[in-house]
Amino acid sequence: MIQLKKIDDDFAKDTVRLEDRNNGFEKNFIGNFLSRIWALYGPPNSILYEGFNYTFQEKYSGLIFTAYCGACGLAYGGKLEDEEALKPIIAEFDKYLSHVKPVDCEISFETDFGVTKVGAKDGIPYDIYEE
Repeated sequence: MIQLKKIDDDFAKDTVRLEDRNNGFEKNFIGNFLSRIWALYGPPNSILYEGFNYTFQEKYSGLIFTAYCGACGLAYGGKLEDEEALKPIIAEFDKYLSHVKPVDCEISFETDFGVTKVGAKDGIPYDIYEE
């Protein structure tokens, strides 16, 4: 079982997008992702243009990866040279998130199309797009 700790985004330097987070047909997928991670690790490290970022380090391997929302949607990132070693860590983390109950939270971020508010209220995730 993996053990993660949230670390400063400075440790995410030189990371790249490794894989998209498959949201399937999940409704309010950004708020769903955010509120489940928030339940485990609190607010994101940073709120960015078009999203947010969390940076984690896996205790046993020392490997670093990111979970984020950006211009291309939800994704996981890491150093390219760590990609193969990170795949099972990211897969286990993503699977675990599906069992976490969303907690109440909210962030807002700017996009090319206006402001987006995402989070959860009373355990129900939401994505609200404002122009």
